[in-house]
Amino acid sequence: MLRKTIHYTEYFGITAKEVPFEDLDAYGDTKLFLDPHAIRIISGTEPYRSRAVDSIDTFLHCLTTRVLSHEKDSGDLLSHISEPKETHLGLVCTGHSGHAGSDFIAQQIWLALTTDLEALLKVGVLKHLEDLPLFVNGIDRDITSDITTRVIFDVLADFTHDCCSQYPELNQHGTITLAKDVWDPIQRKWVERSYKLPAIDGMPFVLIPKGWCRKQLLGSARRFFQIGSMGYIQQKQSRYDGVGKLLKPTKKMLKKQYSGSVRNTNVSATSTALGDNANIVEEFWKYVDEYYKAHIVKAA
Repeated sequence: MLRKTIHYTEYFGITAKEVPFEDLDAYGDTKLFLDPHAIRIISGTEPYRSRAVDSIDTFLHCLTTRVLSHEKDSGDLLSHISEPKETHLGLVCTGHSGHAGSDFIAQQIWLALTTDLEALLKVGVLKHLEDLPLFVNGIDRDITSDITTRVIFDVLADFTHDCCSQYPELNQHGTITLAKDVWDPIQRKWVERSYKLPAIDGMPFVLIPKGWCRKQLLGSARRFFQIGSMGYIQQKQSRYDGVGKLLKPTKKMLKKQYSGSVRNTNVSATSTALGDNANIVEEFWKYVDEYYKAHIVKAA
């Protein structure tokens, strides 16, 4: 028998029709994921949006610097990306929980950045955290959400504190002091901080600004493959016949031709496009942003 979902507002008895946070399941995980690109482009969530973007960008910049400096490993940067428990987001079982799981993901990211993706880092094509799912095997919406949560945890904790001041009901079941390693964008390193957070059944949680979560990432490997990689390859293989008619292979035909790893094709197509002075990653994100404004924002 399916359990009835009890949202935060119901659990805490908040009667406001609109709240600034995602009204998630109080007793379980909601199948939503923090999307770093949604955070980057959404409006109306300042100053948290700017702070979150700063944290995300400084984190990747530090990671990129280590790669381009030919460091032997990522140092302490990727040692804090374990699955967070305080957001009530994601899949019930991701298969990557625990220290060993986070170590494996960290190794996957470091290996990808120092091999296939190093050339893209050097020319500045791969420059945002949301670029990683397009190219790194094993990094999808759940892992991207986990990494994003850890990197912006300080912002989420401050947002939660402000919401507790606005909605005192959130504190009615007590608070818990939680010590957490969080990313400091000014010091550009992980630091330990303590937070007083609201609790549900004795477990602390943080709130997420409305609009920062999605069921699917705005930019996934599969979407980039269909729009960015296949679009470029389609154009690359188009030819004019003897009477001036443009002969263009269909994307369906190309998908059969490139039936291997989606991410490997994304890396290959992006690298080849650079030789033609084309940045298909940049063009892809422009397409995503225009689609978001035309369809998602307008629908809301």
